[in-house]
Amino acid sequence: MQFAKPYKKLNIYHITFETQFLITSTLIRIQEFYESNIPAIQNHYFSLESLIHEYTISNDGDFDYFTKWSGFNFPGELLVNFLNKFTKHISNKEHEFITFLQNNIDLLNNEKYYVISTYRDEDINHEIAHGLYYLNSNYKEQMDKLTADLYSEIYECMYEQLDSAGYCNEVIYDEIQAYMLSNHEDLEAFLGIRVPKEVHNKYLEVYKNVLDKEEKNNSN
Repeated sequence: MQFAKPYKKLNIYHITFETQFLITSTLIRIQEFYESNIPAIQNHYFSLESLIHEYTISNDGDFDYFTKWSGFNFPGELLVNFLNKFTKHISNKEHEFITFLQNNIDLLNNEKYYVISTYRDEDINHEIAHGLYYLNSNYKEQMDKLTADLYSEIYECMYEQLDSAGYCNEVIYDEIQAYMLSNHEDLEAFLGIRVPKEVHNKYLEVYKNVLDKEEKNNSN
């Protein structure tokens, strides 16, 4: 694992893994504790076995988690809640990850922070967008306004895709803004419908402007 803090004044911490299997098998329970749409999983204690069982049932009998996902993200307070729930039942990989984080940051500090993890560089903008959404109220407000104003066809299609992928309702707006930062062709392929470029570009503009401001602040 490698540790980085992409922006000095933005408390986003980036952990890079070497392989997709390593990142998914390490963070599967932490991520699903955060945003699973399975009631028995989100914010509850669960074993890996029970998660695999519930996930497979909800995914029409297919367990594709280790090959489907490549980026992970969650707020610091979620990690603390996870530790409180799973204290005596942390896996070896989870323990290694948490220890690695503790060697780089204070997990229990009073400042809001966000953890993102990837194994491919192309996922980084998507994951940073989640961090911005959590940490920067102006960014969240602008992105939520764009999402609220989306054409109903685009919103409904996006909601259906995210719901079927296993995201809970609480993170739908956050996921929409992050997915809207995808390459335009990839976004349309993901949704299976046309997305006007002017709609897509509005999300990109907000993301770029906020990060430019962060970079300017960092140079002072």
